[in-house]
Amino acid sequence: MFVENTYYLEKISDAWEKLAISGDIEESIRDNIKESWNRCINDDNNKLNPITDKPTDVIIRGNKLKEIKEQNSKLIYYCLPKMKELYSLVKGSGYNVILADNKGCILKVIGDKSLAFSKKYDIIEGANWSEEVQGTNAVGTLIKNKTPVTIFSKEHLLKKNHDLVCTAVPIIDKFGYICGVLCMAANYKNIHPHTSALLKKVCEDINRELIVQSKDYSSLNNSLKNKQKEETADYNFSDIIYKSLKMKELMKAAKKVAFNDSTVLIHGETGTGKELLAQSIHNYSFRSNKPFVAVNCSAIPDDLFESEFFGYEEGAFTGGKKGGRVGKLEYADEGTVFLDEINNLTKVNQARLLRVIEEQKITSLGSNKSKNIDLRFIAASNKSLAKLVEENKFRKDLYYRLNVVNLNIPPLKERKIDILVLANYFLRKLGYKFNKGSLKIGREAKQIFLDYNWPGNVRELRNVIESALNLMDNSILKLEHIPNHIRKILNDKGNRILTFDEYEKKFIRDALVFFDGNITLTAKQLNIARNTLYRKLEKYNISGC
Repeated sequence: MFVENTYYLEKISDAWEKLAISGDIEESIRDNIKESWNRCINDDNNKLNPITDKPTDVIIRGNKLKEIKEQNSKLIYYCLPKMKELYSLVKGSGYNVILADNKGCILKVIGDKSLAFSKKYDIIEGANWSEEVQGTNAVGTLIKNKTPVTIFSKEHLLKKNHDLVCTAVPIIDKFGYICGVLCMAANYKNIHPHTSALLKKVCEDINRELIVQSKDYSSLNNSLKNKQKEETADYNFSDIIYKSLKMKELMKAAKKVAFNDSTVLIHGETGTGKELLAQSIHNYSFRSNKPFVAVNCSAIPDDLFESEFFGYEEGAFTGGKKGGRVGKLEYADEGTVFLDEINNLTKVNQARLLRVIEEQKITSLGSNKSKNIDLRFIAASNKSLAKLVEENKFRKDLYYRLNVVNLNIPPLKERKIDILVLANYFLRKLGYKFNKGSLKIGREAKQIFLDYNWPGNVRELRNVIESALNLMDNSILKLEHIPNHIRKILNDKGNRILTFDEYEKKFIRDALVFFDGNITLTAKQLNIARNTLYRKLEKYNISGC
């Protein structure tokens, strides 16, 4: 609607200039914009000037911001992983992914790291994006109208925001009220046509999770004896899809580890399935009928670590819940705690965690009594903790406590044989969700899948398949259904897309070199019979490996 429609751009520009000069609102602009402009300039208690360079009372800081974050800690906890996943889909396009509370205060920002960009548009934590402060904008206008909205360029009331395009969708609690806002913002020249669809999908996931978890939290705070609503691990080893030799060896080791109670450290790039593996280990262990509590360490603000992990007594601090709150570690008692992205913990919180692992005791905030707990710890990191120890960014003693058993999940680029296996699995699984019949991947699309390095690994592959399903008109996933950024990356590298035969020849030769010419091991890795491998070696004239 926006970029392609030059007439609309001119019309909204003329309308804003008319508003700024005379205070009159053009009748022909979109109704929601017209209503917002009217609210902003005609509020007797808070009239805004469209040409204001910098509104007042924009940034909330210090203890007030800390209190707001504490009140919204659960919202932050469940939204942050989804925000990171969303940003991975638009990374490099200039977008920021923003989480705000139901009053318009920004709680978290992921995206453009330019300090100048963030400061210019107040896209920083603590910034107030209510309509009363920032005028017409996606966050504030959504809160007023209670419906998803995109605000483009000069539809923003304040002149300082005219370079922005912002799309926002509401996060709804179990009672149907808006508890937060998820927003994507960028320079209007970088507008992405699928922003609304992406945000809507992510918010649906968050809304479902918040509804489920709100029941769990009610149960927790009332009584730990009610075990029906405990968090559980949903995945088993049978849910992990693979054919590569590397993954077979990893699964064999993980199953052995599951029978013991040792601490496990899982290394793997983002999107490789670290939590999936952790859940499988839990469900294979003697603790399988006890709680499995996953904690995203990067999603918990430093100042909320103790209250989230250890809980707090009533009156421990301002803004706390009546009756106090049970911490995640006490909730997981007798079960497994999965510490995801543990590399993001500060050293102060690393020390606190180390003590719990060593002593198996916790003390709630506001209490002077310790409680015994019985926990198995599984930690995960997308960075080498050994390297972080060398750089003095991670405690050596905690590293040794965690690194009793080390499991490394190989990235997709190191197990190419799994790519099409996973792609076909997701195509079948998600195809059923989309009410599509028999589906298959076209030859050109297969070649793209095999040539691409998949920096987002299995998670990125799944998202690409789902994206393609939204665009497919028939049963074949074609080149045109694959996101442009993937094709563009390959083109920018100057890669010529190999034919399927060329790729097969390259893959067989690489495997043969890797196994030092061992036919048996190469055939096993390729999941084909030895006779089949011999025929392909003859077909492609491969020798001397």
